[in-house]
Amino acid sequence: MRTDEPGIRFAMLNSRDPSASVVLADAENASLMGVSELIRDLQLAKQQLENGEGIEHEKAHVQIRARLRR
Repeated sequence: MRTDEPGIRFAMLNSRDPSASVVLADAENASLMGVSELIRDLQLAKQQLENGEGIEHEKAHVQIRARLRR
């Protein structure tokens, strides 16, 4: 990926070790955030099922399809 392309912005993610810095394009960063949201949602859904809560199967499919289209 070229860094001189117009419209490309970068985000810097740092760990405790500065040598482990990672530079990501905004689109990649947004994609990672979307993945992390889905993981959190799956963990919450699993927890709800273990507690006897949750939503119907078909309703879950509709919600998942809608999120994946975003």
